[in-house]
Amino acid sequence: MNQIIHDNKVYVEKENDFFGYWEEQKMNQAEPLPTWKGAKIDLLNWYQFVSYSLSTFEEHGAESMTLFFYDEDDKEWFLWSPPQETAGMTVKVTLGKEYDEQRKLLPPLMFGSGHHHCTTSAFQSGTDHGDEIEKEGIHVTLGNLDENILDIHARIIVRGVSYDIEPYEIIETPQWVQNIPFLDMKEEAATRFLGQRWNAEFPPLWTENIKKKTYTSTHKTSWDYLKKNPTTTPMTLTDGEITETATDWDMEKMTITEILKQIPEQGIIFLQLENIIEEALEACVMSFPDDMVDLMETILCDLEPEQLVHRNLVRSFFEGITMNDTQIVTLLKAVTDIYYTPTYRPI
Repeated sequence: MNQIIHDNKVYVEKENDFFGYWEEQKMNQAEPLPTWKGAKIDLLNWYQFVSYSLSTFEEHGAESMTLFFYDEDDKEWFLWSPPQETAGMTVKVTLGKEYDEQRKLLPPLMFGSGHHHCTTSAFQSGTDHGDEIEKEGIHVTLGNLDENILDIHARIIVRGVSYDIEPYEIIETPQWVQNIPFLDMKEEAATRFLGQRWNAEFPPLWTENIKKKTYTSTHKTSWDYLKKNPTTTPMTLTDGEITETATDWDMEKMTITEILKQIPEQGIIFLQLENIIEEALEACVMSFPDDMVDLMETILCDLEPEQLVHRNLVRSFFEGITMNDTQIVTLLKAVTDIYYTPTYRPI
């Protein structure tokens, strides 16, 4: 059967004894969304994933990664938290012998992942999209881990395209939720049920596999001291008589704050908001920013309750920033550079 599209209408080829002709087809207007046809993630696996995410947030104040595996024959899901290093809202799987040995015990089909965004909302960030788009399967993000009901964002990747999906469409829910006749009420009940702060036992190996990334810095915490006394000799960050190892986020916060101070067009506004922005930077857990909007939203999401009155001012500050190409590259790559150089030097 031949079909054509003309003037945004679909026609199918027909014929009778006298003519060959095209007949318009009445089509429903709908978004072409895929559906998941396999088994849903069972509640035990879900409870373990949520419990592990809460545990890593409480212990490290940073993201954690869980990989999803699907047994096509038995229609079962298996979850695994592999060896990984975490720092703020960035987590990286550590490949090597331990990874390979543990991976052998799982089904061959890795078909998704789950992670959390600490105290920020659940969404697919630009970094998440880049990590997931070539990994077909189910991907889940948890957010607002400091609240009574967690935020959940779920999506499926099909043939290189990401589609948002309701969590209850890929995760089991109790029968009483499934029996709710009204769709909007069912979605609300399912979301609140799955978003509970579940406390279930998960494999101890998962806890052993996650490590907080730390390193020593090449300068002291005082930028004034650094400008007057530049050094390339490795030393740990110092605070009076206390010496400690800095985390990546300590460096990210100072780097971004210093760069923002160097933007002349926004100097006056920054001075007005300096304490608010610095406190927000210190409180939030950063990922590699994809653009200025990503950086702004991260800070806005992590303002303390008493700082929420300043959201519009902070938003105006970032939206009003005018930077040349060099400044933009410096700002957006500041975090990334830390991971690829053995020592850190001031801008």
